[in-house]
Amino acid sequence: KTEPLLSNRMWKHILGQGLYQTLVLLVVLYAGQEIFEVFSRSTEHYTIIFNAFVWCQVFNEFNARKINDEFNILENIHKSPVFLVVFVITAAAQAVIVQWGGNAVRVTPLNAQQWGASLLIGFISIPFSMFLRCIPTTRKPISAPKKKV
Repeated sequence: KTEPLLSNRMWKHILGQGLYQTLVLLVVLYAGQEIFEVFSRSTEHYTIIFNAFVWCQVFNEFNARKINDEFNILENIHKSPVFLVVFVITAAAQAVIVQWGGNAVRVTPLNAQQWGASLLIGFISIPFSMFLRCIPTTRKPISAPKKKV
């Protein structure tokens, strides 16, 4: 009851993934028109950013399965049918939204290169998380739990 809700390991991953996602999405925002040869701030440009963001979250779900810096994020995944169903539904919904959402959700269909880049940006969160797992973490809580009065 005195342990903080978020451990130092959790903070390390929250801040690390937040930094990775913020930096990569800012690159796509400010340099995406050159990288993808699209018009700056166009629906296509924003769709790439949206798609990359969602895939970062989806792949990070795999990282979040292990909270004690274990490396095998796929261990016993077959014993997590709810996780697998959520993953499949999320991935399918994202594909449908991007490819056929149109004006209803302000997206435009992406080509294979744009899809590949979006998936790669999201997937990189997994090896990045492996890097974060190699960084030692102190057991002393970042903030001391509040004492009851």
